[in-house]
Amino acid sequence: MKTSYNPKLYGCLWPTLFPYGVGLFEDLLCLDTVLGLRHIDMKLHVRHLLNLGDRYFQIHTSFMYVMMNLIQCCTSSFQCKLAFKRSWFPQVSSSLGKITEETLKIVEQKFKHSKSFCAEGDDEKAVADLLKYVSYVSDHISGSTPEVSAMWEEMCAIM
Repeated sequence: MKTSYNPKLYGCLWPTLFPYGVGLFEDLLCLDTVLGLRHIDMKLHVRHLLNLGDRYFQIHTSFMYVMMNLIQCCTSSFQCKLAFKRSWFPQVSSSLGKITEETLKIVEQKFKHSKSFCAEGDDEKAVADLLKYVSYVSDHISGSTPEVSAMWEEMCAIM
């Protein structure tokens, strides 16, 4: 299935909020250098719409929840990294060389059925090694569990 970029999708999601199809998010076709328009980040655009005086966007039943979910997905996809200690680099690089796409699918199926798996081959052992050495690092994803717990700790420290 081929996916394509469609900025008009937001207008189709909320026809009452964008009745004329103008003011949509990340509409690159409307950015004309002759008019001097510039690209506006989706997060800033949503913040602006939620701060408008007419409150249509604030009281809409699904707008802020869907946009928060989209912003979270984009942030977690584009701003997260895999990290490991420098001393583990030889083990991680050799493990990455042994893993194939089929191995990842097999391990995924095993994880779906149970929380742990027994490595049966060299490639599955390489996946198990990577799970030991590599950690997932994310930077300030809005609404994530670490951010909520950090806000909770900050509130407790203030009180």
